[in-house]
Amino acid sequence: MSSVLCAVRFGLVHGSGPSQRKLIISPSTIDFHMIDIIGLVEPRQVILVSVSAVMEVMGKKARKDNLITVDWHMPCSYKPFLYAISIGKLEFSHQMILKSGVFCVNFMAASSEAEIIKCGTVSGQVKDKFKETGLAKGYCEKIDCARVADPIGFLECELIDSIDSGDHTIFVGKVVNYHLAKKEKRLFHLDGRHFTTTEEY
Repeated sequence: MSSVLCAVRFGLVHGSGPSQRKLIISPSTIDFHMIDIIGLVEPRQVILVSVSAVMEVMGKKARKDNLITVDWHMPCSYKPFLYAISIGKLEFSHQMILKSGVFCVNFMAASSEAEIIKCGTVSGQVKDKFKETGLAKGYCEKIDCARVADPIGFLECELIDSIDSGDHTIFVGKVVNYHLAKKEKRLFHLDGRHFTTTEEY
């Protein structure tokens, strides 16, 4: 999800290492009318974006496989097949995408609501979100990146553009592999910790 709005609505953990902060901005500086107007585009489908990279954490380099909860995302071209995600600049996954140049979009079932929320409330810099959530890990075929083993479907993306967008970066990925595995009800974000789904698949 948008990192700023999540920080305000959820009180999510942001920052890195042991000195994580509960909010990246002070609530006193937030224009809540702005949040209300942005709410007019809700509900938005919630996805998990996975990313893998060798990162330095607390002075040690190690490969990290991370997941981030996102609801600011969209297809942006048919030919070539492009997909865009918006990630807050303070997110650990933001650094990882810039370093690896790849990411995977995992479309998740509504039944995974608890795991999706968990991925948005812990830092991937100090926690293994696959282990924390119990989500089984799979691996992409065309890019060097972990993914959720059993999503509804996935898009393997090579980063082709990064667009500065205020406190976020819009990452545009060229889809080099994709698969629709099944049809299930998907999760849509309403506001705060409120979600909904559809009557049909």
